[in-house]
Amino acid sequence: MDVLVVDDDAQLRRALTDALRRLGCRVAAVPSGRRALAVTAGSEPDAVVLDLRLPDLDGLEVIRRVRTYSDVPIVVFSGVGNPQARIDGLLAGADDFVDKPCSVAELAARLTAVGRRYGTPTVAGPRAVAVSGVAIDLAARRATVDGVDAGMTNTEWRIVATLAAYPGVALSYRWIIRQVWSERHGDELRGSLRAHIRSLRRKLGDDARTPRLVRTEVGYGYRWIAEG
Repeated sequence: MDVLVVDDDAQLRRALTDALRRLGCRVAAVPSGRRALAVTAGSEPDAVVLDLRLPDLDGLEVIRRVRTYSDVPIVVFSGVGNPQARIDGLLAGADDFVDKPCSVAELAARLTAVGRRYGTPTVAGPRAVAVSGVAIDLAARRATVDGVDAGMTNTEWRIVATLAAYPGVALSYRWIIRQVWSERHGDELRGSLRAHIRSLRRKLGDDARTPRLVRTEVGYGYRWIAEG
């Protein structure tokens, strides 16, 4: 599947590109609405993953303009996080709306679903993570250790979903915080993030010194290293 990613967040753009390429997609990524219009008009992709908050054109306006010349499947991938934004996006012509953060498994499933409707190629989602007695089903939001439920909280699941969506990619503290809590938050929640990571490791038996799931990038953030 040829996917166009449209987002002005350079780190997210890079991470999402890497994650989709790991699933076999061919990915082009642009930071603005006008660049997106140029790409979709010049060489139509199989699907578009679009943020609503762009520096030049509003994402809704991008959808409306694309719909004047193309029926390419559009999946909005946004952290706007209110019901009206979802309604507006779908009415403008988007095919689906996914809230940030979500796992790459969910995004792959959404792309596959819209692709199936249009007869375009599908995306093979990642396998559930299984590492030495730890089993994590990202779609079902269930983690077990030696067959026993790990008892993860909603916040812990949001952290896992954020990290696992971009396997192998170093994500900054600030970026993770914005995805897990909101764009209004930043370094003031770094201590809370660290506490949740410690709790995750304790529940999943992941040693910070010899990690199997989450590696600390000292002074920067965290990296999901488990094989999916």
